[in-house]
Amino acid sequence: MKWKLVLVLCSLFLVESKAQETNQKLNETLKLRYTDYNTCLDLLEDFKEQFLFEGDTVQAIFTLRKIADINGHHAKYKASYDNLWQALSLASKADKQDIVASIYVDIGRYYGFYKREEKAFQLVKRGLEIKKQLVSIDKLPESSLVEAYYALCVLNREFLNYKQAQIYLDSCYTYIHESENQLWNKAGLDFEKAVIFTNTGKVNAAIQIFESIKATFEEKQPEYNVLVETYQGLANMEYGQLDHAERNFRKALEISETYDSHRDFANLIHEYLSNIYFKKGNLPLAYQELKIVKERDKLFFDSRSENNSALLEIQDRFREESQRTADLLREQKLQELEDAEQIYFLQRSLLVIALLFVGLTSFLYFKYLRNKYKAEKELAFKNKELEIQKANELIEVKNKEMAVSALKLIEKEEALSDFKTNLEKADWNLDTNKLKKAVKSLSTGHDQNWKEFETRFVAVNNKFYQNLHAKFPSLTATEDKLCALVKLNFNSKDMSKLLGISIESVHTSRYRLRKKLELERDDNLTDFINKF
Repeated sequence: MKWKLVLVLCSLFLVESKAQETNQKLNETLKLRYTDYNTCLDLLEDFKEQFLFEGDTVQAIFTLRKIADINGHHAKYKASYDNLWQALSLASKADKQDIVASIYVDIGRYYGFYKREEKAFQLVKRGLEIKKQLVSIDKLPESSLVEAYYALCVLNREFLNYKQAQIYLDSCYTYIHESENQLWNKAGLDFEKAVIFTNTGKVNAAIQIFESIKATFEEKQPEYNVLVETYQGLANMEYGQLDHAERNFRKALEISETYDSHRDFANLIHEYLSNIYFKKGNLPLAYQELKIVKERDKLFFDSRSENNSALLEIQDRFREESQRTADLLREQKLQELEDAEQIYFLQRSLLVIALLFVGLTSFLYFKYLRNKYKAEKELAFKNKELEIQKANELIEVKNKEMAVSALKLIEKEEALSDFKTNLEKADWNLDTNKLKKAVKSLSTGHDQNWKEFETRFVAVNNKFYQNLHAKFPSLTATEDKLCALVKLNFNSKDMSKLLGISIESVHTSRYRLRKKLELERDDNLTDFINKF
């Protein structure tokens, strides 16, 4: 068990070490964008393929977006556009809605470059809606909305709608977290504020803001100062400070060259320099800058020219055709799923029927067993009742036999009593002693007859005296005899003859017995005795 735990921990350590090593190499590759962007793009393509092979979709998407960003900085918009659509496809399949939203914002910005205002706003707002939904269910923080609001601010500013741009910028300030180390920090928002100020008559304030944010970008994202210096130069031109503006534009070109960044923007800078030299009356320099503009147009911006602006339309038609193909495949897949669902439904139905059949069979079998057990129990109960009935009948027969025997004893006792009386009254010439002895022998015969009767009674009612004494332990032997005769339903006259007492004595004994048995006046003595 310990060895298994050690192996698992070692495996986790190796995986984590490999991931850290890969991330370190990726970060080193991204630094090449400032010195050798072609090599950087080639290596990033390798990383993308590696991540896709390993199934790390999130890292593959991250790499594609970085490739798109680098291509965009070098005016390779078609490549950027393709990279972003590939990233969007991967994010959608992986159901990474937060990433999907961000990619919609990125694509919307590229539509803005091509002056397709409606489509640009549509895509960015789509990204914003997705983010709002994720925020509403606590899957994203509110600060994540800044990315989309920032893009809407920039689009409105680029399309000269400065009032609406300011509204979206205010939303950015509402949700921004200054602690987050990303482009959309407060310095980035201040940059947009300064650009809006430049175009709304607050030029001096704009210049001060531009100057204040340079250090922040120098530390976090130095290539972004290409934009800061450029727009500060425009502000200085608006303010009439041409020399300051020229220095800003030259500084912007220097930063662009140093970090091999914003190459697409350099063409505009040369155009602005041409305008400065024209205003200063330096026509040769103005002409030289215009010549650079023309050369760079051929190199970078044919795809953004009016004659070639249909490039994105062609790409859209390709996307639409691809979408139709995807829809067709989706319909086929849906049909396959429906067929599979029908098969699954049939399988489920058969399973349910089988389960119902098994359940019904089990229920009927259980019912059969229960009824069989019930019938056997009832039969056993009836047999037991029959046995009890037979036993009671046997007891009743025995009791009747004892009653008959008792009656014979009574008759015998009566005969002996009469004989005894006659002997005592007759004047026989016999020996007096012998006569007394004969009379005495007749008296002792009575006790012997009772013992024989009691023996036969106990043999039939073996627990009668035991049950009776368990409840009434103070009963005497005479009272036991009286209870036995009551159980056999003898009348008082017969009892007196069997017990050798008078009928009045029998009545007295019955009265005393009722008191000992704690019977009420309305209680029947015979019924009570028969319970034992």
